Amino acid sequence: MLAHTRGIVLRNIRFSETSIISRIYTEQFGMRSYLIGGVRSEKSRMRAAYFLTLNLLSLHVYHRPQKALNRIREANLYYPMQQLHAQPLRSSMGLLMAEVFASAVREEEPNPALFAFLERQLIDLDQTPVLSPNLLLRFFIQFSAHLGFYPSGRYTEDTPVFNLQEGRFESSGNPRHPVLEPPFSLHLSSLLDMGDPQLTAAERSALLHALLQYYQLHLPEFRPPRSLDVLRAVFKLPTP
Repeated sequence: MLAHTRGIVLRNIRFSETSIISRIYTEQFGMRSYLIGGVRSEKSRMRAAYFLTLNLLSLHVYHRPQKALNRIREANLYYPMQQLHAQPLRSSMGLLMAEVFASAVREEEPNPALFAFLERQLIDLDQTPVLSPNLLLRFFIQFSAHLGFYPSGRYTEDTPVFNLQEGRFESSGNPRHPVLEPPFSLHLSSLLDMGDPQLTAAERSALLHALLQYYQLHLPEFRPPRSLDVLRAVFKLPTP
């Protein structure tokens, strides 16, 4: 069946000298893999540059639900990135988002709200004149709402500890569960309320590490992103 859908390129694997397998999150069919034959050859009808990770594509695909690999008949950019691929900080942040998304989402079924969320995140990352240092922290928190484990409660004097296992603010930590103690639980609460806490690089790195742990606790198959190490190396971020 020939079908039209929009898609977000998350990862590419070299299949042969001229072909790739592209992992794409589609608006109509969820997470899908496509074999794109000959795309790296000069005679290809489709441009290899279209399949850069993070690109937003308009696709005409041959859709067979039971097949692990489908094919693409036609591909075009429906939103050409202006800054994301050209600036190392933006592209590194985007690659981390893409890797986390691909590890957390496996469903081969449509989820328009989730597609719109990732699309908006990438367009904002491309368009925002000045990037907030807390952008990645906000991404992890907002993404958790779509995955079903958005943090419950807020930091108060009576609930100063965030239980990572239970996903909620509590009066004291369970010794069997990993927790966020103050001030990190306070920073998390501020981010939940759309605040912009002033964090040092070390604090921001530690909170990002804690959110990755939070994902691992709630998604058994979630793998820590390798691109986080690249981000730390390029921008000299501390390791928790």
